[in-house]
Amino acid sequence: MRYEQHGGGVVQEGSEEIGTTFDVPIADVPLLTGERLNAKLEEIAEIIIRESAKRFFKKIEETSERMATSMDAGGKPVSANLLLDMTERMQTDFTSDGSPLGSWIVHPDMLPAMKKASEEIENDPALKRRQAEILERQREAWIARESNRKLAD
Repeated sequence: MRYEQHGGGVVQEGSEEIGTTFDVPIADVPLLTGERLNAKLEEIAEIIIRESAKRFFKKIEETSERMATSMDAGGKPVSANLLLDMTERMQTDFTSDGSPLGSWIVHPDMLPAMKKASEEIENDPALKRRQAEILERQREAWIARESNRKLAD
């Protein structure tokens, strides 16, 4: 796989195999039909999904560290300013009408704090203004990226 990375540079890397091993005692083989077979396949799929997710987040972490886009809050709780600091470090794409694209992937335990910080931004004019300024800078950077993009031959 070869791709251009945010912040410059071309990355070329191979693929990784994802799989698992499992045992089925010979005596259980005739019983693996219908719901039992489905349950066993579901169990195997869950193992592979967990492994894939671990590798995915490890890769994101490594890439973020390498590109200096990661952020360590030092154990501080999520706040509106921290959320805006994180937003500022992200590369954001936009729709044709100028609306930002993207999503946040957070642990479910973090949702209440993220919602609270988002509400604080929405309700505080200074924070809302900072958010608008960040988005405007990101929109300008996106326009520059799009105008310099190479189209396939």
